[in-house]
Amino acid sequence: MANKSYHELTDKEWKMVEKILPAEQKTGRPQINPRAAFNGILWILKSGATWRFLPERYGKWNSVYKKFQQWIKAGVFENLTRSNAERGEFFTLDSTFCKVHRHALGARKNAPGHETKQDIESSRGGKTTKIHVLLDENFRVVKFLLSAGNVNDNLVALPLLQGLKLKDKVVLADKAYSTAKIRNYLEKQGAIVCIPDKANAKVKHEFDEELYKKRNVVERFFCRIKDYLRISIRLDKLSSSFSGFVCLAIFLLSQRIHQ
Repeated sequence: MANKSYHELTDKEWKMVEKILPAEQKTGRPQINPRAAFNGILWILKSGATWRFLPERYGKWNSVYKKFQQWIKAGVFENLTRSNAERGEFFTLDSTFCKVHRHALGARKNAPGHETKQDIESSRGGKTTKIHVLLDENFRVVKFLLSAGNVNDNLVALPLLQGLKLKDKVVLADKAYSTAKIRNYLEKQGAIVCIPDKANAKVKHEFDEELYKKRNVVERFFCRIKDYLRISIRLDKLSSSFSGFVCLAIFLLSQRIHQ
């Protein structure tokens, strides 16, 4: 299947995706072409368009949307982000705001399996969602989490770090993460902490300014991921849907960042 656009999967990428897709039903109505459906989802991701504007070459928009939701529930997109990123020498913590379009508001409260507010809340930029990431030096995302836009970064740091092997790893982060709780956790894990002190800090810590410059990798990552317009502006009511798109963008960036 020849690629019609850069956003569509290469044959190599499709092989990676195909092996983790759930088996298709062999009975009932004819199934939608899975590769066409996947490329259709990527078209939505890149263009930022609503589902009804999906080009016909990918299949009926409602069929592709249904497949998108099925794959979310099956963990397909989450599985695509799994990597050997813990081999990196240093990790960077940070977050970015995503503005929420009015179409994303009004999700049914207490929807099964979802938080009531769907990681959407008012902040200085209006209604926003935050993407929190732990990234290695090779643009590989070790872990990411969503939160409402008014959540402090330091409250999400430990959930990002817990469960990872941090011994002898350098952890870079800005002043927002300069708390005793975070520093103590990293030191107990044997990590090398490179976080500047806040201006009003009573206890001063050693800080390597040259090493800290490597933190720009996360800023470049956020610039790249927001090239996918469905992430730059959130249109999804449910966090599970928005998270699925974030996973897809992470997968594509991991495959193409050095091309």
